[in-house]
Amino acid sequence: VRDILYATLEKQRFRTRYLADGTRADQAFFDPIQQNMALDHLPDNLVLRHAVTTRLTAQRLLPTRKGLFVRPGDSSFDRLQNSALDLGTPLAAWHRSLDGAWVYADTALSSGWVHKDDLAWCDRETWHTFVNPQDYVTALRAKVDIFADPQCTVFLDWLRMGARLPITISSRNIPRIILPRRSPDGLMPEACVFAPPGTMQRGTLPCTPRHIFTQALEMLHQPYGWGGLAGEQDCSRFLQQVFATVGIDLPRNSAAQAQVGTALPGFHPRLPAAEKERLLVEKAVGGTALLYVPGHIMLYLGAVDGRAYAVHATWGYQESEPGGERLQVIGRVAVTDLHLGAGTRRGSLLERLNAVRLLVRPSP
Repeated sequence: VRDILYATLEKQRFRTRYLADGTRADQAFFDPIQQNMALDHLPDNLVLRHAVTTRLTAQRLLPTRKGLFVRPGDSSFDRLQNSALDLGTPLAAWHRSLDGAWVYADTALSSGWVHKDDLAWCDRETWHTFVNPQDYVTALRAKVDIFADPQCTVFLDWLRMGARLPITISSRNIPRIILPRRSPDGLMPEACVFAPPGTMQRGTLPCTPRHIFTQALEMLHQPYGWGGLAGEQDCSRFLQQVFATVGIDLPRNSAAQAQVGTALPGFHPRLPAAEKERLLVEKAVGGTALLYVPGHIMLYLGAVDGRAYAVHATWGYQESEPGGERLQVIGRVAVTDLHLGAGTRRGSLLERLNAVRLLVRPSP
């Protein structure tokens, strides 16, 4: 763990990064963070502690809320934002910061620093209730509100699509959602809560192209959020949320997602763009295939008049104009064809398409 934490710090320290005020991040920024990481206090034999998040929280690469950015004034892409963890995410905690405010922990999909105020400590048995629940519900809407009463009038919190919470069954055979809370001493009491009808699925949906297609379009127009900033989603998190509703847990980043499933027969990244599109139209089925461009990933939807379309969470694309190029910002989940960026130096999505991965076998 010590080597991993130190390598993450050094990766940021030796790159050109800027703070939110536009000044360059220097040793005066990194040295206090390194001290707070308490690398010299890590024992040889780490002691695992169990915790569950009690609200949507940021998972950070370094123990700080301050952001680091590639360009001055670019506040949309905080390079210290690793992911966002939904309410009810179980964590295996290995280390505390020197000031006690941050915890370094693993989830099933990623690792990073989480603020202590956003989690509650629990015993191993309770923790396993959230890791492998015997019975649970899955959020089906882009955002699902959680309430304290069956009439859904007293708001408590919210979940993103794909989030799962355990349930108990009342004596009247009514599912009751178990919500983890944080007591003043940092431990975890539980509360039974409710969600509006039609927003949650007991277990997960059947894993079919139609359900994946439907869930993806449920996310249409949701804002883009790098690393889950502000509770939104980037390209890989969008796909995680969609596929979680059918019981498939994808890796955290696009490069890892491009390794799952099986390759589309006959596809090669060096094929001409027209041939790539022909293969997609003829051999891929909407809702079953991931389309990977280095640094970006999409869900194939299908074709109209021989033109392939995908749905993806995207920040934008380069567009050719007289005298050069400009960034055309989309900033949301959108349905587009794969010709975005055509005529620019980088090329279109289709020209840069590097892999097509089939995740679900279509029904005969």
